[in-house]
Amino acid sequence: MKLRRMLAGVLVAVGLLGGAGLSSATGAPKSTQFGASPAMYVDWDCPDGYFCTARLVNGKVVFSKYYYCQRIYLTNWIGSGWILNWQTPGTVTTFYGKDGKPLSTSVAKHWQRDIDWTPVWSFQVC
Repeated sequence: MKLRRMLAGVLVAVGLLGGAGLSSATGAPKSTQFGASPAMYVDWDCPDGYFCTARLVNGKVVFSKYYYCQRIYLTNWIGSGWILNWQTPGTVTTFYGKDGKPLSTSVAKHWQRDIDWTPVWSFQVC
């Protein structure tokens, strides 16, 4: 039986940070509620072992889940989003800019909200 914990009653407002916008934040539940406005709440479930992303596209939240060690190349990932890095503890995901140089990293287990996807052109899950 899967234990689902909720971050109840919290509105996470979408905000933009400078640069890659990836800073440390830990302790988020695997299943949580994110909202870009009081009218838009979503339930996000990121299984153990996965690196999960969310981003806003035309006012809707789009989720992606990655399990295998791979380089993900992004097309039109612009604006705010979130990540949940529930890979094996200590596993690193690296984010790269347009020039292919590293911007930032996420070390599992890691939760991040309010990131700016705009400068991120790819990321390496692994």
